[in-house]
Amino acid sequence: MHSRVLNYLNKKNPTNYTQLDKILSFYANKKLEEVLLNMGVTKIEFFPSINKKNGNSIQIYFNYYNLSAILEFDEKCYDYCKYTPGCSAEELENCIVTSQYTNDFNIELFIKKFITTIEEDPRLVKSQNNNNIRNNKLYKKIAFISLLIPSLLVSILAIYTLVLDTSVQLNEWFSLFIIIPLIIWVIFDDKSNK
Repeated sequence: MHSRVLNYLNKKNPTNYTQLDKILSFYANKKLEEVLLNMGVTKIEFFPSINKKNGNSIQIYFNYYNLSAILEFDEKCYDYCKYTPGCSAEELENCIVTSQYTNDFNIELFIKKFITTIEEDPRLVKSQNNNNIRNNKLYKKIAFISLLIPSLLVSILAIYTLVLDTSVQLNEWFSLFIIIPLIIWVIFDDKSNK
């Protein structure tokens, strides 16, 4: 879809860009994602649509700590909302705000103001638990892979000797392939449990 947006924009003169075209250009140049990441949002998803029949639009979904947000921009107006994941459809519907573009609309400033409103939302819980959970998952994956490596090596050697009915002579360097992953496993398993 990114290439479709670029093709669409390349056919237009930048001086004739609509507000939506400016937003699509900001997205196509990766600046939109950069601004969002700099604001500390996570799980960013973009859904641009270039469609002559139904009109062009772009939807943006992201999380900010425990809250989620949807931004939708089309040719005429833009919608935005912040909500808690798991809320009802009615609650989500009630929190949608629709606005008209102003002549001086700036997507970067809008995002910064929108994040400020999320910051002021009483439902926002800024805890390090989210980062800790993410880190613990990563540590568990590293620990699992580190434990898997020596297990696979030993299994492959055992199968090899059984199938070919032969013995394998290993030198002391081979023990490093077993010991190092086990040390990494112990370290990251310990980190994931803290």
